[in-house]
Order: sequence, then C-alpha cells, then structure tokens
Amino acid sequence: MTYKQTAWVKNSREATGQDQLGLRFFSETIYQDLLPNITNVTSRGRYYSFYPWLIWSVEKRFDDLKDYSLQKIVRRADCLLTLIGLYHNYISDNSGHSLHDGLVGAKKLSSVLAEMLESGEMAQLSTYAIEEESSDRYFKNKFGGLGQYYFGPLRDAGILAYNEKNEINYTEDRGLIIAEAFDQSVNGDDFFEVLKNDWVTENDLENLLDFCPCRLSVNPAEQNTLIDFLFSRIEIFQHPLWENRRKSLTSILDFIESSNNLGLEMKIDSTGVHNFLGSAYSSAFHNQVLWNDELEQTSETKILWRQYYAGELLSYAVQALFWAGLTKLTEDERIVLNSKDYGSWFGEVFGSALPEFVGSNFTEIVNEITLNLPEITDRNSPNHEIYLTRQLEQTVKDKWLPNRQEKIVVLATQILLTLAARFENNRLNFPVSFTNQQLNEYPINLTNFIYYAGNDWRTMKLNEWLAWLATKWGVETHLMIALRKLQQESLDTFKVFPSEEGLQVKEFIGDKTIEEILMPGFTSPRLRTTFQILLDLGLLTIENESLILTPTGKNLLEEITYG
Repeated sequence: MTYKQTAWVKNSREATGQDQLGLRFFSETIYQDLLPNITNVTSRGRYYSFYPWLIWSVEKRFDDLKDYSLQKIVRRADCLLTLIGLYHNYISDNSGHSLHDGLVGAKKLSSVLAEMLESGEMAQLSTYAIEEESSDRYFKNKFGGLGQYYFGPLRDAGILAYNEKNEINYTEDRGLIIAEAFDQSVNGDDFFEVLKNDWVTENDLENLLDFCPCRLSVNPAEQNTLIDFLFSRIEIFQHPLWENRRKSLTSILDFIESSNNLGLEMKIDSTGVHNFLGSAYSSAFHNQVLWNDELEQTSETKILWRQYYAGELLSYAVQALFWAGLTKLTEDERIVLNSKDYGSWFGEVFGSALPEFVGSNFTEIVNEITLNLPEITDRNSPNHEIYLTRQLEQTVKDKWLPNRQEKIVVLATQILLTLAARFENNRLNFPVSFTNQQLNEYPINLTNFIYYAGNDWRTMKLNEWLAWLATKWGVETHLMIALRKLQQESLDTFKVFPSEEGLQVKEFIGDKTIEEILMPGFTSPRLRTTFQILLDLGLLTIENESLILTPTGKNLLEEITYG
C-alpha cells in the first residue's frame, strides 16, 4: 500500500502592502548606491560612534562586567543614552527643529523621564530594557537600536563585525579608531557605573550630558573621525563602493551653500528633499539659475540623482492611474470580467476627460509636446514634469475636489507624455543599468518606459494607450507582484483579484479603505536622515528654519573642492 504524506498548509497573512506595483526596487537600488551605510532609520550620527565605543568599553571592563551579557548591556545603554538626550531636550531652550529627535526608544522613555522628573524618584533601567514581553519594554529587538537600526550599516562599513564566536565586536582598524575618538570626550566609568547600578537619577543624567547625541560636534576627535569615515577623507575609510556617498554628501553641502548664496530656503523637511532632487534632476535651482558644481566629479553623482528622481516621477504618475481606476471602479460598482476588460473600461471612462491633444496617436502627441517642451532647467514652467507632479500631489491630497479621479488621470497622463517627450531618443543618459530579469520581474521602470515609447506605443490611439497602461502596468503587474509575495512570503497583498464574477476590488483591508491603501507616494531616499547626520557633525546648522553651512562645513566643502 502506498501512503501519501500530508501536511498543514499555513494560511497567508493579509497585509496592506506598501508597493502594490513593484515600483520601489529601482529607486531603492539607486539611492542605496548613492548613500551606502546611511539608511532611513539611522537618523543620528553619534550612534555610529557610540555603539563601537560601547562594545570596546565592555571589552576593557571585562572583569567588572563578566556577569552581564552584551545583549543586556546594549539594551540598558540604549535606555540610558535616550534618557540623557530627552533630559537635555527638557532643560534646553530648543525652538523649531529638535536637537534630540531620532533617539532609540524615545516614544516609551519620554513618559518615563516625565514621571521621573515629576516624582523626583529614580528610574530603573532594567524595567525598560527587559527582553521579555512587557508593556514597559522599550524595544523588541534583542539588541535594541543596535540590532534593529545600526548594526547592518556599521557591519557593511567594516566598523562592527561578528567575531569567531559569532558575537558582535568592533573591528581592529575602523571600529577601534572610532571608539577611541568617542572616548576622548566622555566619562566612561560614570556611564558604566549607572548601567551596573541599574538605577538612574536626575543628577546622573546631568552628569552624563556629554553623551547626548547633540554633543557629537563638541568632541573634535570624534567629529573629525566620523567626517573622515563618511567623506572617505583618509585611506582607512576609503572603498570604491563609498565614492558615491562622498560625492552625494559633497553635492548636498554644495547645494545648500549655493542656495544660501541665492537667498533660497533649504528646509530639513520633505520640501528640502524635493528641492535638492528637483535641482539635481534639472541642474538648476527653482528660479532657473543653473547649479554648476565646482567639482566635476560630483556632476556624475547628480546624474545618478536625476535617474532616481526621473523614476520617482514615472512611479508617482503610474500609481495615480492605478489609484484612480480602482477607486472609480469601486464607486461605480462596475463588474469587469478580466484585466483586458478593465483596461477597456478605464480608457472609455477616463479618455473623455483628457484634453484635446494634437495628434492621432501616441507618437504624434509626443512629437507635438516636444515642440513646446520647456528646458529641463525650467522646472517652474506649467508644462514641466516636475511642476505637473507637484500639481498631481496637491490633487491627490484634496479629498473634496469634484471629479478628483478624472483630474488625477489627466495630470498623470500629461506627466507620462511629457516624460516620453523628454526621454525621446534617450536624450538623458542614465548610468545605472538593470538586468533583463530585473526588468521583467519589475516591469514598470524607466528602461521599459523608454523602450515602449519608441516601439509598442507608437501607433496607439490615446484611449488604447490608457487601456494598455491600466491593463499591463495596472492590474496585471499588481497580480504578478502579489502572487510572488504570496509564494515567497505567505503575504496576501492582493487589492484586486479574479473571481467567478470577474475582477473584484477589496474595498477594505483591516480598518483601511482601498482609497487610503492605494494612495500614491514617493520613496524616501535617505536624505532627511543625511541632513540630520550632517547637522550632528556640525557641518550644518539651522537659522530661520533653513539649513546653512557652518564654518566647519564651509571649510570642508572648500577642502574637497579645491584640495
């Protein structure tokens, strides 16, 4: 007799999903190359030196700390450092941007500090550094902020590593240099005394203020060593893969300095990010003054940022079409049989809302747009792809706007046609190339866009092209991405799925509507955390809510530019 082996099949977990069309891959690949060892969660420069110092200090105090696991010490140290930063913020007169944002576990520990100051009593570090499940626990990851945020970047930078016992350790070259530099401005014995005692008082926090993340630039040795590392200023911190980081950081300093000289604001928020990206894309500031780098090598990096931002403009427009189509389908309670039927419906419903373009097909329309295409430097022109994208963003956010979906489709279509005109004959050269497998697995990308614009789309009428986008770069791409996530991660990220009754849209997932879930968005290219790290290093400061270079920042920029 033959027996068949059976097993339980694990149910998939339903998830809202952040990348319904697989658009993030190309953007993330590029900005990871541009800013290696910096992530969107490594928001404070001093953690890059604090963690190597902590592990180095534990080794020095081995006999005294032999009863404590490194895991326990790291978790207590996280809590203590955050309480120091929060306390410094409490006693400081900080207006506008806080010098004490981005502290590990601050959400939990801010209430601990408030209670501690109000009651005048001590706080016990182990209560919040506990590893077991607890309402008081500051962080789930067993190595706290180090394990969750900083170990990966520090390992990739050759500052931390696993030793032969598979334990986290500092490296004997880069890690040791940074640890010793940090040690020059702090009293390590006092810090470890509090860790061992487990109880912390207000006097302890006052005594340990030199550890505050905002004090990085007060320690010249630590400041210079981290600048050496991030700007690859000396041989020990040089690596071919880090050249783009050095050039990107230099470009950021140059952009801020040039903006200051032109009297333009450079904020640390998303407007500052988009101003930098818009200027890198257009090679000009938003008043059409050209952005000319003194250093030729940084112009290569600007082209990489241009490639990144071009992909973001494409991505946002395609997301907007997907959002408009599925939300409209839900509102109209329309039944479509399959993806092709959905595309036909999309072209019919939204095609009539489009303005009268000159030309009978895609190629003729793009050629007409090319005749009136503003220079890439003129990003304030109403016909420029950046200006149109800003308009699309505002329209997406205006929930009470009449005929909102139709207006979104009009703007998204204009952006895509403008990008096709801009990239005609591939006039913009993009340095990062991707494999055919990557282009097939994530089909919505600049390379495929330029190819289709010069081939498959050429003879399509506008309604046919809209139908193609809704079908191929809408439903079919979403189903492919969702099936892959289901197979690889057991995640159900389907927002629309085939059924016996035709395609069905999930109107709700958890407590979120399909309208909320599919809202278009941009990726975060690590620029906001980079601005914060440059602030921590004392290369930037904030005046009147605008970033400006400090004398140290100006000297560094001049040193890099002129030698």
